[in-house]
Amino acid sequence: MKSVISTDCTCRSARRSLPRFTSATSGGFTLVEMIVTLTITALAATMLFTFMGPAVTRSHEPVDRLDADMALATVAANVRMRYVALGTPGDTAWDNFTDGLGAEGSDQNNTYGAYTVVQKRWITFDTSGIEVDLTGNTGHAAYGKFLKLIIDNGGQPLVLLLSRQGA
Repeated sequence: MKSVISTDCTCRSARRSLPRFTSATSGGFTLVEMIVTLTITALAATMLFTFMGPAVTRSHEPVDRLDADMALATVAANVRMRYVALGTPGDTAWDNFTDGLGAEGSDQNNTYGAYTVVQKRWITFDTSGIEVDLTGNTGHAAYGKFLKLIIDNGGQPLVLLLSRQGA
């Protein structure tokens, strides 16, 4: 019997000597906690990139549009200065001015600047204020009095309405 008792005591003492892992003595994270944290971080980064990605990749577009609009405003100012300098032109001076603007649908890079002539038409307005296209209708009494010029350079198109002074 003695031997059984001593064996029992040895087992008990061996159990007592094993280290116990409690939350107070734990010094790190478990593998499961690390995997969960990395997964949540990856999902958050993916959502952030999905949300912010287009804003970052297209952030130059407003500046490009502003540059194009400013260049077009410069073209319009140059056209207006030349137009005002005409005074009351004769047919030759007016024709030279309108020819220098370029043909409809053409790309221009001249003293006014770089632009595309989207539309260049002679127009008038009826009694209710509706625009009437007179291009090609040289017999109309108002033909040659208003030139509608729409120019563009990749930004927003700009409409210029020029009246033929003295006509």
